[in-house]
Amino acid sequence: MRGESVFAEVKIRDPAVCQVATASEPTATVNRVSRTVPANDEEDVTEELELADASSDADPTANPVDEANGVFRLRRPVGQGCACELIERHDCPVRSIYAEGGQLSLTFYARDLRTIRRAVADLKDVSDGVHLQCLYQTGEKSSRNIVYIDRELFTERQREVLRTAYEMGYFAHPKEANAGDVAASLGIARTTFAEHLSTAQRKLLDRLLGE
Repeated sequence: MRGESVFAEVKIRDPAVCQVATASEPTATVNRVSRTVPANDEEDVTEELELADASSDADPTANPVDEANGVFRLRRPVGQGCACELIERHDCPVRSIYAEGGQLSLTFYARDLRTIRRAVADLKDVSDGVHLQCLYQTGEKSSRNIVYIDRELFTERQREVLRTAYEMGYFAHPKEANAGDVAASLGIARTTFAEHLSTAQRKLLDRLLGE
């Protein structure tokens, strides 16, 4: 439908390459970032950021522009593979950038969920601790929340337990299979089944309820 897109907020605990995140270490906060657009691939990108609570250990490459108001400037090469570049390769301009204590948060709009998945996969290829914090469908009249479930949250065994329990009707009402039936099908003890199922359900609810 015309006018619809997907809004996403991604948090990266340990960005592989990010001067903005580095500038926020160890205890500073980057509240706003403005970037220049280089005319060609041989020029550097200049990033101007608002840096709060910076200590003497902050990144020395952040040069003060208006230190009284916490405005600093960084320069970085184009094509270094930073998080913003990885997202923008998918035709998704980064809307906002926030960093605190070395952790980076980015927001952007994408055409669809497939684009979101590809962008997140690219981020995970190079950085640790990549998590979708917020995801919703926008529209001309309303917005619809979307719950994004990362399969990597679950072990292979937990996915197998969930899938088997679902296929056998364990979650149906009335139940088509009990815990003993599902455990026997999986070849595991009933207590082991209950443990895996409880852990998997808790992870699902954490994502669903936004914990």
